[in-house]
Amino acid sequence: MGRDKDKVIQIELGNDESLDVIKLEDMSVLFVISERGPVQRRTVAMVSGQDAIRIAKFIVGIGEIKDEQE
Repeated sequence: MGRDKDKVIQIELGNDESLDVIKLEDMSVLFVISERGPVQRRTVAMVSGQDAIRIAKFIVGIGEIKDEQE
């Protein structure tokens, strides 16, 4: 299943691991950790678009900035 490059971010976590963050058409987000080696393994989690926004704000500290300004 091919994906539009604008909707996929791939981050290398090491020589044999990567994290793919995939935005789906319904705005939900799929997180896939891929482990490559003798046995290839994938761990997958899907979150709603609303939860993905909450995660992004948490990562960049948007809630913390707002709290500091009050």
